Amino acid sequence: MADSLTGQTLVKSLERAIDSAEGVKAAVRAANEGLPALAGVDAMLRRQLGAEYARADSATWWASSIVDRIMRDMGFIAAGKGRCPVECVAVHGTVWRPAGAPMSTLGIVRNPLPAWR
Repeated sequence: MADSLTGQTLVKSLERAIDSAEGVKAAVRAANEGLPALAGVDAMLRRQLGAEYARADSATWWASSIVDRIMRDMGFIAAGKGRCPVECVAVHGTVWRPAGAPMSTLGIVRNPLPAWR
């Protein structure tokens, strides 16, 4: 991997990774567990992009935007914000639920967004 990805290259790399079969599957799995969908792709992004994912100022913002678009396109409904696990580069992200799923089945309450971190 190059020493530093340009902004456009970083966004394209994020889109390719997140929109891959592995990325979509990871995002949906996290959503089904009541976690932010972004938490599902975070480890994959760290593996594929290396330190650049953590180093780039806007990487988690772009990753979150891409994940949110994909989840909406698949018919999921935003159910609030949730905290990502501590090993994630991203601190928080959108928690999604399948259309028609009751809110009570999600882990939003057990995964609150903290005031710090």
